[in-house]
Amino acid sequence: MNPANRLDEGLEQLGLAVASDSRTQLLRYLEELLQWNKAYNLTAVRDADSMVIKHLLDSISVLEQVADTRCLDLGTGAGLPGMVLAIINPDQQWTLLDSNGKKTRFLTHARITLGLKNVTVVNARVEQWQANEKFDGVISRAFTELSRFAELARPFCAPSANIWAMMGKRPEAAIDDVISACRVNTISTLNVPFDDAERHLVQLQPVT
Repeated sequence: MNPANRLDEGLEQLGLAVASDSRTQLLRYLEELLQWNKAYNLTAVRDADSMVIKHLLDSISVLEQVADTRCLDLGTGAGLPGMVLAIINPDQQWTLLDSNGKKTRFLTHARITLGLKNVTVVNARVEQWQANEKFDGVISRAFTELSRFAELARPFCAPSANIWAMMGKRPEAAIDDVISACRVNTISTLNVPFDDAERHLVQLQPVT
C-alpha cells in the first residue's frame, strides 16, 4: 500500500479528520525523512509503509490527549511525536529538543521546508539546557525510563503542566518510583492502526 493510502486509512481508523494542507505536509515530512535516513541513519525504520505506521500514526494516536498549548518534546529524535503533532495542530507551539546534531539538522531542514512557524529546534542535552520559558506539556516517546523522564521533565513544567510518556508495555512496575516526583493521573492504551505492538500513554503532573 502506498504511504498516502496507508495514512488515510489509519486516520479513518482513528476517527480523525486532518486538514488537506496538514496531510500534504505529513507526506512531505515522510519523504524528507526517507531521504535523510539513507545518509544519516535517523531511525531504524527504513521503509515508507512502516514509517507511516510506526512514526506518523503512532504519533498521531496521542493527538486528542495532548492538547497543551506550549509543548516540549524531550529526546525528539527525528521529530516524533512533536513534529508530527505540530504539523497537524498549528495552534500548538512545539520545541523539539535532542542532543544528536544529525537529527536536529534534519529537523531544522524539515521545519524550513514545510514552513512550520510553530516549531523551534534545540540541539542540546536535556540536563544542560536552560529554557527561556515553562511549558504546558512535556512529552517523550521512549526517551528513557519513566522515573528518569519525570525527573528530567519537571524543571520545564509550568504550573499544572502535563507530562506525557509514550511507552510500550503498561509500566506497572515503575509507578512507585515515579510517585515521589510526580502524580500519575492516567495510563491510557493507545490503539495504533496496523500495529499490534502494545502502546500506552502515561499522564503525570509534577508534585508541588
